[in-house]
Amino acid sequence: MEILFMVWLVFSNNQTSSIQYHNFYLYSEKHGLADTMDCQSYIHSQDLQKKIRKQFARGDSARVGCVAASELSNLEHLLRSSHSWKQIQGGGKLRLQVPKTNLGKRVYPEERPLAEWLVYREKIRVPMTNLKQYDLDATLVEEAILEFFRYAYQGSIPKKLYATSSKPSIQKQIQQNLGKTKQIHNLLFYGKLPYAKVGNCKSNSFLCSLKAKKKVLEAIGEFDIVVFLETPPYKEDTFVFLKYEQGRYKIVAAVGLLHK
Repeated sequence: MEILFMVWLVFSNNQTSSIQYHNFYLYSEKHGLADTMDCQSYIHSQDLQKKIRKQFARGDSARVGCVAASELSNLEHLLRSSHSWKQIQGGGKLRLQVPKTNLGKRVYPEERPLAEWLVYREKIRVPMTNLKQYDLDATLVEEAILEFFRYAYQGSIPKKLYATSSKPSIQKQIQQNLGKTKQIHNLLFYGKLPYAKVGNCKSNSFLCSLKAKKKVLEAIGEFDIVVFLETPPYKEDTFVFLKYEQGRYKIVAAVGLLHK
């Protein structure tokens, strides 16, 4: 009897992101399925729908089908056949999609020079009212910032989110300005600049001069990276400075809207 595989064809942003192959016999044993449960019946079960909804983010989906082992090598046939498979929508928390960056390729916005910055190929737009829907990983700089603004929107920032180098006076001023976050429509991410580039650029881009580096270090202290974003309808540019410590990024300062 030929081995049967349960295949998950996973889509994210309407594009194929991965293919998972599950030996159905081994899957059944691992998950304690009844001996009478066959593959075709299982892909229509509530149990599988719950698993996929929990595993994949809202907006993602999976086409699920039962395929004989001998047919797995023909990927083109597999993709064509998948159009008739069971499709299940993901229902977990949202995941932030971070586009790749270009070095010195664009100027954002209002002609502000960012030539030496790592500028996102497409700006990241996150509605403030959606922040609680994201599954965040603070080992990524952009997600650490979303976590910071999520707490800010709720009215209080936990001490654990601040880096040890963050000055109490900065934290106090940020706390006093948290009410402003209620008016923010979206967080718009444009680019980021690692500390190694601060004061060490070959252009007049923001934070490229040694004078600017000295001024920033005196004002906010040590950091590892700075991210440039906007918070409409407010017109102030915001620069979030972060430091990597204890296995994650933490906030040093948020200059602009929350701290002058």
